[in-house]
Amino acid sequence: MATITETPNTAEKNQLPFLNVFRWSGKLSTEQSEPGLYIWPDEIEDILFQLKNMQGSNIAIIGNQGIGKTAARGELLWALKNAGSKVVSVKWSGKTIEIQDLDYDVYLPLLRKVVAEKYEIDKIAERAQSGDRFAVGSLEWHLEKTSLTTPQIKGVIKWVFGGIIDNKVKALMQLAAPKLEMALGARRTKKLNEEYAIAQAQALDNILIDFEDYSKGSKVQMIGDLKRAGRWWELICDSDGEYQQHPNITVFWQAELGLRTHFLFGKFEEVTLRPFAPSKLRDFYIQKFGDSKPFTTEALDYLVALARGVFRWYMKYIKTCLMKWYKTQPINEEAAQPAGETALITKTDVDTWINLDMLLSDMDRELVNIFPKSRFNRRRATAVIRYLQKHGETPQQQIQETLFADGDEGANKAACSRLLTKLEQAGYISRKTVGHTKTVFLTMF
Repeated sequence: MATITETPNTAEKNQLPFLNVFRWSGKLSTEQSEPGLYIWPDEIEDILFQLKNMQGSNIAIIGNQGIGKTAARGELLWALKNAGSKVVSVKWSGKTIEIQDLDYDVYLPLLRKVVAEKYEIDKIAERAQSGDRFAVGSLEWHLEKTSLTTPQIKGVIKWVFGGIIDNKVKALMQLAAPKLEMALGARRTKKLNEEYAIAQAQALDNILIDFEDYSKGSKVQMIGDLKRAGRWWELICDSDGEYQQHPNITVFWQAELGLRTHFLFGKFEEVTLRPFAPSKLRDFYIQKFGDSKPFTTEALDYLVALARGVFRWYMKYIKTCLMKWYKTQPINEEAAQPAGETALITKTDVDTWINLDMLLSDMDRELVNIFPKSRFNRRRATAVIRYLQKHGETPQQQIQETLFADGDEGANKAACSRLLTKLEQAGYISRKTVGHTKTVFLTMF
């Protein structure tokens, strides 16, 4: 093992060495969140340009779990806000999008419309003009049952009849709106809130919607959510009876889940997030932490290869290695500092600590689409990919002899050939013949 004799600059009194790396590697759901260190994929840069300059476009960002969809959504939100776009970023709630901030310019006209329908304001106005001083009695009686003061009640009634929305009215309605909703009843309030959600969405420039990470067994829920999302999208497009979509709508969907033949995706431009290039993941780490420590350069490159360009796996493997590394170091427990020389993490260490089972647990969701009925073949495929990550381009005969040595030679040769053919058809590997030797190499990452 290579050694370093200096105390790491990142370690402070009573802290583990490289604690900043360890803490960062544990934030698997918020990767790349530090300002200025986001790796902008070319696809996301193109989408940002489109969202800044277009109206009414529909984009579906498709990517495997951990590829960086959440990070991309956060960066798009930040960049669009800085560009002056009216934008929201939400999780799909199952029926509609839920926007927390109440926009009174949108909400109050709808509230007034529902109040006017319930209390038949047109008829009240006619009676009031004929001198009936009890014309507004029903509405006034409901408001008197609330905690509003008499001047506030008169202000609400004036707004209902006049319809003017100014700052004074907005301040009043912050108190009065919940009271009016109570007077309207549950059915009318539900309808009001549904209409408000649509109206507010129509007033936006950009809507970013993240669908949840469904399990493979949640197909009924997935289809139901996509169906409801399709209905919601149609309502967004219908503005006063005219088909006209103003906001750009960008949805984020897991590639492993399939269902991309659903009619909703047919209305959206699909953009697939690809794994990061190895150099980008390596450069990210060095930019963030100054160098490759506590890994050797070779070990960090090997981690990048094992992660296959998936940022979440990259962080997970770094964390696993650090956990193992802490157990091997002569740490002074009282000061939480290295007691003497500390050894860097080598490629051999990584190869030992990031075992086949861990890699399979991460790759299983995508390999199940290639080997749906055989976990044994998925495990073998993972072993082949790991072998190529470690050794680079390799003769097919060597892969057969090393990883398919559990049967007679003829059966092993056939099993190896079939598995490599499926991986090649899926784009994971390529094969070429040089002279009389057929070699195998990775192509996807």
